[in-house]
Amino acid sequence: GGGQGIAGNIQNFLGSVGLNPNVAAYNDLSQGLINQIAASIGKTDALNNEGEVKRALSLVPQITDDPERAKIKLDELRKMLQVNTESYNQIYGA
Repeated sequence: GGGQGIAGNIQNFLGSVGLNPNVAAYNDLSQGLINQIAASIGKTDALNNEGEVKRALSLVPQITDDPERAKIKLDELRKMLQVNTESYNQIYGA
């Protein structure tokens, strides 16, 4: 809810200035994940779709997301990556 968002924003700020190492570590981890997702989706011409990359990146949970929203995002991201993997395998073989 709204309280989680405000608390998450505060924690995110504290992490960005080095006062909350857990948040800073999560932000680093999520940035690495974002880079891997973008590379994975964009590795073939058939799957190189800027809209798909943006959609996938929006599904990476943020520190401001409450646990339920984060779970929903991760579930959707898993589904999306599975579909992209299946498409890749159909085009190029497994």
